[in-house]
Amino acid sequence: MKKRTRKTVEVKKIKDRINKYLERNTLNQDEKKALCMFLEELLHSTGNYNGYNFLSWMNGGCDQWIKDGRPIDNRKYAEPEYDRFYY
Repeated sequence: MKKRTRKTVEVKKIKDRINKYLERNTLNQDEKKALCMFLEELLHSTGNYNGYNFLSWMNGGCDQWIKDGRPIDNRKYAEPEYDRFYY
């Protein structure tokens, strides 16, 4: 029986997989930066870009920022830079 070769993959599946990679602590920031750059290019070129958020912001950083009086410089609540979740 002839094996079928799939020639397309859903953008959502790629995005979901990369989001899982970005959650890992085993990848360094340079590796995550490369994944982010690849994913952003893919999402923009296919009309699927809906933004991202920082994992640290989503996992308590926002709450801590509010507790700290909402300082203007909120970068420390949303680091590291490439620990992200894409929508």
